Amino acid sequence: MAWRVSEEDFWKNSRLNEIVSDFRLKASYAVVGNTDIGDFPYLGTFGAAQYGSQTGIAFDNTGNPALRWERSRKTNFGLDLGLFSNRIRIAADYFNNDVDNLVLRAPTAPSLGVPGNSIAKNIGALVNKGIELSIDATVIQKGDFSWDVNFNYSNIKNEITALNNNEDIIFDYHVNRVGQPIASFYGYTWAGVNPANGNPMWFKGDGKGGLTNDIVQYNIAGNNYRVFNPAEPGNVATAASLSATNDRTLLGNSNPIWQGGLTNSFKYKGFDFEIFARYQGGNMLMNVTRQATLVNMGFQNNGQEIMERWTTAGQVTDVPKVWFGREAAINNTGTTDSRFLEKADFLRIQNIVLGYRVPQNVLDKTGKNGIRSARVFVQLQNPLVFSNYRGLDPEISTNTGNSTFGVDINANPIIRTSSFGVSIGL
Repeated sequence: MAWRVSEEDFWKNSRLNEIVSDFRLKASYAVVGNTDIGDFPYLGTFGAAQYGSQTGIAFDNTGNPALRWERSRKTNFGLDLGLFSNRIRIAADYFNNDVDNLVLRAPTAPSLGVPGNSIAKNIGALVNKGIELSIDATVIQKGDFSWDVNFNYSNIKNEITALNNNEDIIFDYHVNRVGQPIASFYGYTWAGVNPANGNPMWFKGDGKGGLTNDIVQYNIAGNNYRVFNPAEPGNVATAASLSATNDRTLLGNSNPIWQGGLTNSFKYKGFDFEIFARYQGGNMLMNVTRQATLVNMGFQNNGQEIMERWTTAGQVTDVPKVWFGREAAINNTGTTDSRFLEKADFLRIQNIVLGYRVPQNVLDKTGKNGIRSARVFVQLQNPLVFSNYRGLDPEISTNTGNSTFGVDINANPIIRTSSFGVSIGL
């Protein structure tokens, strides 16, 4: 529903109407279902199976007749403003999308013989909420010259509110945890390189999801973990451990929190010029390309970063000493390590277009050729990206799926293209 306040007499007769030429309040609420829950999770199904060298049919899914559609309750409040005879137009919205009855796989006891040791249930819930802002403005409109601007901004918060028994769902690089965004990065917290011996070091966890001040080092020479004592940094006598159960912690959000774009459009007589920039940030990106490829310590194509490796006692660096064959433990390959987790904020010049529209009197002089309009243009897409991300592109993600994104594993960047063309209207 909506209420255009600016159409009311008390508004039209006030001095506010001279500034705010259009004012509308709006609100909406809806409940919708989601049918994208996989193939027949509510049915018991059979499929092809292999037993030794024999092929047959076996039970491959335990159905759940109590399964229901996922439900999304969407609430929206907003306003639209037109200022100075609508030369500036503003739209602002607050939204809340509360999703429950999410279909997830609930584990079952192996002794039951359930295929995959799990069954589909309505046990998940999450919420997405935030704000959206859009501003359109005619900055200059004078004679044959005009300058128009469009700016938009979104800020989104995602939070998981329910899981099966509120237990964590852990992946290689992520965790789904109640109270946290979906697919939060989950791994080890880097403590630097031991300047005495070049060993990599990490902070120990407290077993409750937090960190302690204790530090463990991977003793590269002995292929084991040892306690790091700042008073005796070269001492590797005391055994220690780096546990996937106790020492991994939340390291960051893989979901962009804020994003938007800015478009500037210029026109002068037959010429038009447009530049569109897009921005995004608040999220992290796991640079597995660095972790497993560019700092692999093998006789391969290492990156320039390997030149900063530790070589001499007392040297302060962030790259451990090289030891061929033990790079997986040195770099924590296969899991999230804050050493390789980077901010993915960026500003991208997405599109630049320069065009020229052939005057109508010129087309008329060409005779009866049926051409009513003609425009020549040159376009450049993705020419520049501004970011502190050390990989090829802060926007790429190798993995796919709701809980496995924000990971860069030798992914190709968005390509840069240029084009020239002619648009003809008949």
